[in-house]
Amino acid sequence: MWALIAVALSGAWARAADLHAFASRHYQFETDVDRKTAGRIADHMDLVFDEYARRFAGFAVRKSGPLRVWVFQTREEYLAHLAKNGLVGTGTGGMFFITPDDSGLASWIGQRPLDDVLATMRHEGLHQFAYQRLSDDLPQWVNEGMAEYFGHSLETRRGLLPGVVDPRALERLRSALEQGEAFPLDELLFIDNAKWNAMVTQGDDRAALLYDQSWSVVHFLVNAEGGRYERLLSAYLKAAWQGKGVEQASREVFGTRLETMERAWRTYVDTLAPDPLIEASDHLEVFAQALLPLFERGERPATVDELRTLVRDHGFKGTVPTSMGPREIVPEDDWWIEAPVSQQGARAKVRLTPDRRGRTPPAVEIRGLRRAVKLIWSVGKGGAITHRVEIE
Repeated sequence: MWALIAVALSGAWARAADLHAFASRHYQFETDVDRKTAGRIADHMDLVFDEYARRFAGFAVRKSGPLRVWVFQTREEYLAHLAKNGLVGTGTGGMFFITPDDSGLASWIGQRPLDDVLATMRHEGLHQFAYQRLSDDLPQWVNEGMAEYFGHSLETRRGLLPGVVDPRALERLRSALEQGEAFPLDELLFIDNAKWNAMVTQGDDRAALLYDQSWSVVHFLVNAEGGRYERLLSAYLKAAWQGKGVEQASREVFGTRLETMERAWRTYVDTLAPDPLIEASDHLEVFAQALLPLFERGERPATVDELRTLVRDHGFKGTVPTSMGPREIVPEDDWWIEAPVSQQGARAKVRLTPDRRGRTPPAVEIRGLRRAVKLIWSVGKGGAITHRVEIE
């Protein structure tokens, strides 16, 4: 039920009004972004949909009709589209919405990294899928918890890898637990949707914690002790599918005395660690930021040691995005040159492979984790050099 699958984009491209309209295997898209980016997004969302469908194979389609997606180039276009439907999207990167006249998933790109856009769309896409298959009014803790579970995913050449431990979410959650701010499970699992929505819209100090903690509970139910608790999640979703509200579903599945489950969940959170694949991806983004300027200066490092020397000699500085947020890099700060440690405690290996034709900086590969992670270069029209980080 929780297997992985890889897919490819299919569909025709048409132009309607100011938006390009085209169909992928599972979605109806309307967008004004360039064709290459639109295809990349559609490929990814078809991949994600297949993972949704495998995970929830026991739930047939309840709501017929196309799954509609709008992707806008600018935030202003996105907000205007939502406003036409009577919605306010201020402060959001994407939204699944339902109105009497329309419904679908909308997002925007702007200057956001595409990975951030895709993470938002995975999250909102789960809401869209859940509405189609599970319930009109799925309890928010499980709806948002599952959306975060899929939002924290990695795309690999072999398919989507969901359930990845996001370092920022884990850090926030552990801080809340240490400070005694976390919700007891017999409170979190019984919060009705009206109270949840009020906490979010009224700016409650603990509103953000609702999402991190719900993610951790879903992660616990799916993965803890070899999947021992997964049957509870399945039973809960079935209860919601049958139309039972949060109070009835939670009472029937979890009971009202959750001390044992709470202890097991807290112990599980203590054992979690950020996935080394995220760290490896972060490292390779820094490699890309360092290698391209060196290449443009005529430098061709062939080993990690050569790269380390050149970085210090040329005074590499910058701000790079990482899974923990933007990080300032200085010449002496070479944490990114050291390979991450695998989940088994062994140090991975980093290898540079120079381009034989000399058209790009060297490719970089990190091996020794559960999947190899690669920095790959390409040359576009006009000679522009771009990169991507790929997980096998």
